[in-house]
Amino acid sequence: MVEKGALGRSYNIGGENEAKNIDLVRMICRILDEKRPEGAPHDRLITFVADRPGHDLRYAIDAGKIGRELGWRPAESFESGLRRTVRWYLDNRGWWEAVRSGAGRHRMPDDREVTVNIIDTPGHADFGGEVERVLGMVDGALVLVDAAEGPMPQTRFVLRKALELGLKPIVVVNKIDRGDARPEEVVNLTFDLMAELGASDDQLDFPVLYAIAREGKAFKDLNNPQDDMHELFELVLEKIPAPHVDLDAPFQMLVTNLDYSEYLGRIVLGRVNRGTVKKGEFVNLMHKDGTMTKVRIVQPFTHLGLKRIEADEVGAGDIVALAGIEDAQIGETIADLADPEALPIITVDEPTVSMTFQPNTSPFAGKEGKYVTSRHLNDRLKKEVMTNVSLRVEEIRPDEFVVSGRGELHLSILLETMRREGYEIQVG
Repeated sequence: MVEKGALGRSYNIGGENEAKNIDLVRMICRILDEKRPEGAPHDRLITFVADRPGHDLRYAIDAGKIGRELGWRPAESFESGLRRTVRWYLDNRGWWEAVRSGAGRHRMPDDREVTVNIIDTPGHADFGGEVERVLGMVDGALVLVDAAEGPMPQTRFVLRKALELGLKPIVVVNKIDRGDARPEEVVNLTFDLMAELGASDDQLDFPVLYAIAREGKAFKDLNNPQDDMHELFELVLEKIPAPHVDLDAPFQMLVTNLDYSEYLGRIVLGRVNRGTVKKGEFVNLMHKDGTMTKVRIVQPFTHLGLKRIEADEVGAGDIVALAGIEDAQIGETIADLADPEALPIITVDEPTVSMTFQPNTSPFAGKEGKYVTSRHLNDRLKKEVMTNVSLRVEEIRPDEFVVSGRGELHLSILLETMRREGYEIQVG
């Protein structure tokens, strides 16, 4: 695709399958019945959640364009790939249980326990504002490249942003177990890319790790592979500087992102710049117009693995989530009640593409979706803008909304998500 694809074109890669989501779940259950008969029948474990419709909707990947234009064909069928995936998870139970539970803590040789916050970033330019905000919370970057394919277009976009911020990169060459892996050449391609993007001499002197991530392995020497990730964590602690923290200073945190909970309301996310804050403590929310609002921290959260963990107190250097601050917006500062001081305001990239959303009025309306009225559409879009901060929604008429986003991909992801949730929409 990199060598033959047309600049600016998008291509879907997949097994050319089309099935309902519930049928895919039942296919997994049948595979489990074959490979682990002692637990059969596994379809007895299927349950349906009332507030998340979509289990009966169609799931499809159309790879026709890449086949017609570039001659690409899948190496295996969707079902054979699904079988291999199920087999791998059955063979690596210890790995995924550690990831799911958050038990993958790293302990130093001197028995010190160290917390390493790892944040994934979107790679597409449509999410540029989110990339810049995320990179503002970190002190270094792991540059993940495929051992066969090398640096991808999305690698260029995010890497350029990281280098501009002066972050120290560590290159991780993944999937070195592939038959067509070429790790040494990929390292050279990554060096050339960094030089082209204006990396400093210090950034170009990057360390390299080789990995088989799905097996939980990473190591420095291709001739001396390891069975775990300890060399990666040790290299992070050695090469990436720790955050500068002052726990005794007045509390200060920049709102970097937003989330929403049905139970807790709006949740603000960011890295604590200095000081500490406790559950139930009152703080100042410093708005962009210079005004301040007194708010109470209902519940602070830290992170462990993929879980959000309740905490009684959080402090400088922690990447946290704070519940109870309903009116917060990205770029505003949460500061100490007695000694408030605002951080520099960050901005969200303005939308570049607009589409009109309306309820489906075709003769086939109501045939597939569950949510078909303008009221359903209005409520869903209002909920979306609470967390999708680059999105803008303008109500033109009670049954017509102009939705503006950062690009085609940004809006197409929203449309696909709503379709899977059971919404019927016509767009233009």
